[in-house]
Order: sequence, then structure tokens, then C-alpha cells
Amino acid sequence: MAILGVTSQKGRLFCPGDPASDLRLHLAQALELAPKSAPIVIMIHGYKYHPGHPNSNPHKLLFSHSNTQSTKLTSWPLGLGFEKMTTKDGLAIGFAWEGLPRKDIRPKPMLSSFAHVYKQANRAGGHLARILKWIHVLAPGRPVDLIAHSLGARVAFSGLSRLSTRNVDRVILMGGAEYASSLDRYFRHIDRDSDLEVFNITTRQNSFVDFLFECFAPRSNPSDFAIGKGYVGPTSNWLNLNLDDTATLNMLATRGIGISRARKLKLVDHWGFYARAGVLRFYQQLLRHRTSWRMEDLRQELIWAQLPEDQDPLSIKPISP
Repeated sequence: MAILGVTSQKGRLFCPGDPASDLRLHLAQALELAPKSAPIVIMIHGYKYHPGHPNSNPHKLLFSHSNTQSTKLTSWPLGLGFEKMTTKDGLAIGFAWEGLPRKDIRPKPMLSSFAHVYKQANRAGGHLARILKWIHVLAPGRPVDLIAHSLGARVAFSGLSRLSTRNVDRVILMGGAEYASSLDRYFRHIDRDSDLEVFNITTRQNSFVDFLFECFAPRSNPSDFAIGKGYVGPTSNWLNLNLDDTATLNMLATRGIGISRARKLKLVDHWGFYARAGVLRFYQQLLRHRTSWRMEDLRQELIWAQLPEDQDPLSIKPISP
């Protein structure tokens, strides 16, 4: 099977199907079965998912092969091209962490509850870093990609900031819930010629969620802001893509990717990042056909797509990384 479930819970890191065994044994076997040319993708959920809760367990919802009209049953592995009964498509690792506050937290207003989960995301990042180190040892030279929704962005960059080895290639952030200052610190400490590429997916329908994040996630600087608003990272490492932008959707359509628009009357759509028709296929292309979907090409095509119809795109100088 192309999916390996991993759980980070109560300070432990284990395989949910075999919690007593060393996770490295399952990881080594899964890496051995995955073709060297196929992708290794770690999927990271966001807030309100928890592996210990039957109604919000991401292993049974987002990371499973079930696929219905429900947003909680939109299968990420299927959408990213990982079929159920084969390993030839690569390895999808479903990373489940404690995205709900512990029951023993008292008092429990929304502020302290979310702040607690925000801290748990940082601790989960330590476990993510451990998995990335194990992959580096077990499969040296194999690049790893990350796809993270909402508060999963904090897990992702908390993990990346702990790594001395760089085996992560592409990161897809869907409505990333993390502060810009955290990414500023990360990019200050990586090489300027780093191969890491981050695709920051945003929508206007997530603006209210970005606002709530800034209200309830602790921050040391009042001017700090959520990266879901459109963080500007290093040119060679970062690209913002707004799924509500007509030019962006037109550019993707010319590449054969049609993404449905959010409903006009739907003011908040935090799950549209993976539930909207066509969007997971777009992510699949980024992860499986990266030579055809180079970041610098997409950046230039976005500029051309925003030009007036009567302007020659060749009159615009290409952007240098």
C-alpha cells in the first residue's frame, strides 16, 4: 500500500496499526517498496484533527482512500495520485498530530485552547524532523515533499527549522497558519542556493480564518501577520498562488488544470484548499511533474496572465531568481 500512517501523540511517535513496534521498521519497509523515481510525500493536517478522536482522526478521514462529497472525507492520497493497492506511485506518509487541546486544560476559553494547540504544533514539528532525518538515513539522496493545511504549516516549518540536513524539496502550504516572523527566521538560516521551493496557496475566503489566527495564536510582535495573507519569501524559494485570482486560474487552465471557483455566497471556505474540484490535481502535478511545473516558469506565466490583452508578454523582462 502506498500510504504509511504515522502518529505523534503524547510525546510518542508510532505507527497507528502497530504502536508497539519501532516506527523505523515500517518506514524502512515502505521506502524499500517505493520506486526510487516516485515521490515521497508527507501529508500534514491542521487544527481540529486528532488521531485519538474517532470523529476527527485524520488517518480515517483525510489520509484514507475514502472519497465522498464531505470535506472531511476528501482523500488527499487519491487526489495526489497514490492508488490504494500499489506502491508504484510512491509513498504517502500521513502525519497525524494532536490538533485538538487536551481535555485536562483548565480553564478552557477559546484563546487558551488554541494557544495550547499552537504549542502542540511546534512539538509535533520535532517529531516531523525526526522522520525526515530517518528518511535521510534510510534512503539517502531521496527528496521528500510536504503538503500541509492550516496549522500544519507551523508543524512543517517547526520541523524544517530543526534539520541540519536538507532533504525536503517542495512544500505546498494550503491556507498556512503561521506567523511571517517564523519563516523570516527560517530563511535567514538556510543557504541562498537552497533547492527548497514553497508554494503558498491562498484564497480570499480564508481571510477571516487568518484574522482569527492572529487574534488567538500568541505572537511577540503586534505587527506580525499570518502567512496565509501572502508572505513574500525569497524569490528563488517562494511563490504565492491565490486561487481566487482570475489570472491565476486562467494560467492554470492553459496548462490543463481547471479549478472550480468558490461559491460567491460562501464567505469562509477553509477546506476549499483541498476540497475544490481540480485543486488536488494541481498539487499532484507540482509533486509528480516538477520539470514541467518549475517555479520560475509559473512565476513568469503569472505575470504574463495579468497583462492587458494588447500588451506583448515578450516586452516584460524575465524575473531573475
